[in-house]
This record gives sequence, C-alpha cells and structure tokens, in this order.
Amino acid sequence: MRQEYAASLSEPASADDCGDAMVLLVPVFQAWPDGKAAGAALAEILSVPAESIGAVSSWDDLVKHQEAIQERVRFLRLKKLAAYYDSAAIRRAVKRNRDKYGERYAGAEGFLARLDEWEKELGPLDRWVEQAGPGQAALLREYYQPQENGFYKCQALAPQEEQLLKETFQGLGFTALNFTDSRNAYQFYPLSRLWEDLQTALEAAIPLWHPATEPVSAGEVYRYLTGEEFVNHIAPQPIYYNYKTKYADVFGGRDGYLMGKDAVLSDIKKFVEGARA
Repeated sequence: MRQEYAASLSEPASADDCGDAMVLLVPVFQAWPDGKAAGAALAEILSVPAESIGAVSSWDDLVKHQEAIQERVRFLRLKKLAAYYDSAAIRRAVKRNRDKYGERYAGAEGFLARLDEWEKELGPLDRWVEQAGPGQAALLREYYQPQENGFYKCQALAPQEEQLLKETFQGLGFTALNFTDSRNAYQFYPLSRLWEDLQTALEAAIPLWHPATEPVSAGEVYRYLTGEEFVNHIAPQPIYYNYKTKYADVFGGRDGYLMGKDAVLSDIKKFVEGARA
C-alpha cells in the first residue's frame, strides 16, 4: 500500500512526507471500504467540511487531496518542532538551507511563515503550563528560572521535590518518551561485564572486538520494565542498529551476538532497579 501511494505522489514530495502521511491517514484506511466514512475521516484530519471531500474509496480519490495532505503533514511536523524544540534554531536552519540550496529548497518562505503563525499560537512556556492547571503552573514557575538565552533552568531540588516534579511532568504527558520512537532498536551493552570481556579478548588474541548484543527496541524495553505498551512513531524510518561479531562463541554468545535479547532486557532491568534503590 505504501509503495503504491508513494508512486502516486508527484515531486517535490519527499519520502519523509509520504511516511508521515501514511501515519496521519490511518483513520482513513481504517474506515475503508466505506467511502463516506473514509471521506469524513479525511475531512476531520484536514480540518475542512466533509462535503468538500466527498467519498474516498480508492487511491485515486485519496490522491486528489495530496496537496492538502502534504500541507497538513508539514504543518503538524512544524507544530511538533515548535512545541518541543527551539524555534529560533529551526528558523536559522531553514534559512541556512534556503541560502545553500536556493530553488531546490522549495517552500522555505511558506515554512517560515507557518512557524511564525504557530509561535503566536504557542505562546510562552507559562501559557502552555497554565493549561495544566494553576497548581502545576505555579510549581513549574517556582522550579524553573528563565535565562537570558530564552531557555529555562531547573534549580537545585530536594529529593522529594524531584519526585514531585517528575510526577507533574508525567501527569502532563511530557516525558522523554515524547522524543523517543518506540520502534528504534539499539544494542545495549552492560559495562558491568566490560573488564571480563576485555580479558577474554586479550586471551583469545582478538585484534578488533565489537561488543555486539542483540537489538532491542525502545518499546520492548518499556514493556519489559513496566508491563505496559509504548507506541510512539516519530520518524518515517526508525533507527535500527544491528552489527555483529564473528567472535560471539568465544564470549559464550551465538548468532553473532555476545548476549541475546532476553539477557539484555534482564540486565537493563537490574540496572534500573539498582539505580532506583
């Protein structure tokens, strides 16, 4: 399905736009083959009247609205960037790319205009915080002090204050999980076994050693530690690290890995529990 849709997109649509569009259009796909319901879902996504969309029951029907879909994708991406990151840095990056690539960096002016638009809606940190209630707003204003560079710095806190701040951010739904793609897979290596592994490598006269472990996704780590599901798709293509070592058997491993996924997850849990103790 994605390949068929990607093939139908005209330039200058990018692969990133296509991937984000597929995520954005999930409600439309879920409504198929009911063309009327799919059209209503698309209208809601694009924030337009349902009658302006009509029935959507084929790829041709969907592609008719590709410009509006792409515009919505880019606006939502901009909105996320403006909410989570330094919008001044985003503006500098866009201008730098515009100066470097010229006409090949199409839509730069429109992008900057949208950023200006969203910044007006976003407002300062206090305005966003107030939406969570006066109690949380007062607490965050007390704990965070504005700096001359426009950022906020957290002051030194007592352990009970740190816990209260953590619970406040969790209640607001604003944690490190917001910035983590649940599909990203990494190769976690416990430093607790580093000395022993180095000795093994030296004894085996291994000239170049890679501490390869079986990849584990962020979602799998979260599920193993909490028993709950974590789904957050940020990038069209998630990160996937997966290098191997030909010396796995020397270290008691197999299939190119020193440690399998179960052992990695178990070690991560021990580390987290030890840090919390």
